Amino acid sequence: MKFKSEEQKAQWEQTETSTAKSFAEIWATELEKLLIENEAVALEDVAFRAFNVSLKKADKENLRIGGAEEYAALGLLGQCWYRGNEMYQLWTEGSIIPNE
Repeated sequence: MKFKSEEQKAQWEQTETSTAKSFAEIWATELEKLLIENEAVALEDVAFRAFNVSLKKADKENLRIGGAEEYAALGLLGQCWYRGNEMYQLWTEGSIIPNE
């Protein structure tokens, strides 16, 4: 997982282990993987797919993810992950979930 800075990395490491933190790690890893696979895509292009894949992976790890855990994970990503501000904005604008 890439961090905004060494300070945010230290903050992450000091954050108590929780379902939300575990989900945030899965989510960030999946986002980074998808962004590396195709450098031409924007975060918005892979956010929904990464979210769905992360939910499935969390389920396999017996992590029970509900709305509170999703939002807490998003908050952690917003604070620490290197593209967290952009991710948080996409979420609050509703851009992660496609309009289908």
